[in-house]
Amino acid sequence: MSSGFSKAVVLALCSAVLLVAPSAGRAQQPATAVKMPAFDFSGVIYGNYQYFTDSARRAAAGGTHPNKFDIERVYLNFRMPVGDNAAIRVTTDVFNNTNGATNGYYQGWAIRLKYAMLEYTFAQNALGDGSNVHLRVGMMPNSIVDYEEGFWPRWIGNTITDRLSYFSSSDAGVGGIVTLPHKLGEIYGQVVNGSGYTSAETNGFKDFTFRAALTPFGAHPGLFQTFAITPWVYAGQNASKFAAGGAGQVGPVTDGLPRNRYGVFVGLRDRRLTAGFDYNQRNDATELGANTLAAPRVEFDSTGRALGFFAVIRPAEWANAAKHSRWGLIGRLDHFTPNRDPSDAAYAGTTPAYNYTVLGAFVEPTPRTSFSLDWQQQTPTGFPDPFPAALRVTPKQSTIFVHWQASF
Repeated sequence: MSSGFSKAVVLALCSAVLLVAPSAGRAQQPATAVKMPAFDFSGVIYGNYQYFTDSARRAAAGGTHPNKFDIERVYLNFRMPVGDNAAIRVTTDVFNNTNGATNGYYQGWAIRLKYAMLEYTFAQNALGDGSNVHLRVGMMPNSIVDYEEGFWPRWIGNTITDRLSYFSSSDAGVGGIVTLPHKLGEIYGQVVNGSGYTSAETNGFKDFTFRAALTPFGAHPGLFQTFAITPWVYAGQNASKFAAGGAGQVGPVTDGLPRNRYGVFVGLRDRRLTAGFDYNQRNDATELGANTLAAPRVEFDSTGRALGFFAVIRPAEWANAAKHSRWGLIGRLDHFTPNRDPSDAAYAGTTPAYNYTVLGAFVEPTPRTSFSLDWQQQTPTGFPDPFPAALRVTPKQSTIFVHWQASF
């Protein structure tokens, strides 16, 4: 999928939202204001205990099993109206600062913004019953990560694209959501900085995202009411490291380096069975050389792929769906290929990849608290044997977790 085509699709969507929907909103008779509470405060805490069982981390700890208690995240949400049909959302992210570049200044838990956005809703029912349009501006959820967290239990781990750093889960920009009539799904488009919520803007390029979450059985109660087919696109660019030129260089490189991702997510969200399948692909351009006559700049592309499947099952509810069960089982398998066609001679005849596995069980003592006992493992596969020391590879990692969350 070309970068130009992806951008054209997203720009067309944004144009439709910004230009067509307002006229539909004016034609609506009469307009209905969105009623919101004067102030809404909520939050969630993610915590865990980790017991490392792989040989590499045991060796680094002198043969013992390293282990620790941790608070992974605390999200605090503030929502309030700012006039008819408009509202703001501010979400703070309390996190453990383990960044070596900054923890000399502060070691421990720090706070930063995750979301800070204004949302305006209009054109209600203009496209059919249940339809509307939301315009967003500010720091907002990414088009696919936040959406998939509605299926996968985020408190046990990141979604596949978030875990592999395909893009940030939040970014600053402008976006539009069109909710389709008759519970048929929604369409979401964004123009964002691309640097994510953990960094200021790093270059002059903007990234474009698009998601179409289609729920063909949304109006039909039953197991498949929440069945969703969700294609998505993320088209972006990074600045060249030679953008400013320099002494001895042949000149500045003003063109961006493509950073494109696309995929499809198929999911089902029911108390008896929540499941999802991911097919994701990433295309990145990198540079070699010094941008000089003696060492010309060379640009080349790499293509990675990630496949994933997960399921959350409540066996007791299959016997009696009317009675809510407090326990269930979790399983997940990701297969990530960093580069489908590695160019280094050391990889000849091989295609290195990683498998990530999660197996566990959970219990919910209350509707707003959850605990799980789960095992997570990442295993490299397909690497040449013996593996050259000059080429780095993440060793096998195996961890037993006790995860917990509390929402309020």
